[in-house]
Amino acid sequence: ALKHDTFGVAIGYYDTESDKIIIDGIKGLEPKGNDLDAKEVYQYLAELLDRFNIVGCGIDIDTMFVESCQMLKENVGFYSRKLLNKTHYDIFKEDLSFDKVEVVYNDKLYKELKEIEIINDRRVDHPSDGSKDISDAVIQCHRVIKEFSSQIIPIKYYGIHSFR
Repeated sequence: ALKHDTFGVAIGYYDTESDKIIIDGIKGLEPKGNDLDAKEVYQYLAELLDRFNIVGCGIDIDTMFVESCQMLKENVGFYSRKLLNKTHYDIFKEDLSFDKVEVVYNDKLYKELKEIEIINDRRVDHPSDGSKDISDAVIQCHRVIKEFSSQIIPIKYYGIHSFR
């Protein structure tokens, strides 16, 4: 696992009545010591799969926590791997501005969103002393719901984020 990184998970769904994306769960699995525990990540994701009707997920890279990613691929209806870029953040920001997305309050998320650095017209990065693991999870969840909501029955589904 990568040193000092958080494994971010965001859970959400599309609400047809309000025509909004609702992101109602945010969690960051923090490393114990320097590294994230792959077994802890696997167990947490297995619990989510058991507890919720997960029909899809989005992830940016699936070479970390290979067993966890394989479990997700085998248990969800769609599995989307895509690196996030500035456009994904801009679409999320626009949906927030037009009240098309609601996000449960999370201190770390709002700190990350305020500190994100725009590298160029395509790339977003975290500050040298900061993180964007939670915000990436939320943006990934938003992206997956927005891209796939028209293809499935509107039930709860989730965006799960890993990191580079």
